Amino acid sequence: MIIFARFRTYCHATEDEARVRQALMFISGIQDKAIEVTVNKGYHGNEIRVLEAELKKGPALTKFLESLAAEGIFEKVKDEISIRIDDEGMFYLRFDKQEAFNGKIVLDSGSDTIQASIRVQAYPSKPEKVLEEFKAQIEKLEKKVKKRAE
Repeated sequence: MIIFARFRTYCHATEDEARVRQALMFISGIQDKAIEVTVNKGYHGNEIRVLEAELKKGPALTKFLESLAAEGIFEKVKDEISIRIDDEGMFYLRFDKQEAFNGKIVLDSGSDTIQASIRVQAYPSKPEKVLEEFKAQIEKLEKKVKKRAE
């Protein structure tokens, strides 16, 4: 079972925070007021804002996961699932921040991204059981999205 998704991105001093917020809202489906901001200082004293949000189990989380399935994101990482999920049951994805601002869901492996951590819960909580549960959840999502598209 997928129980939550957490999102994090950074807004550097050279970026427009409104645009970064818009990108985060597009990827996550989270409303602006639910985004938490922490202000940090970079190595050279520059301001770095950390924008974070979370979707808990419910319709909003389902909508987020279905949007990933509809865009073929799970299909693109199918061969990497076992290396994208840790022993704690967290599945990790990174999305291109600029593409998200432009209304597109695009995977990215760089550092200036929107990071998503998706928590998968399984009993017993063993890595192989978590992986099996996650693959089953993805399959259900993909079937649901495919059926809706027909």
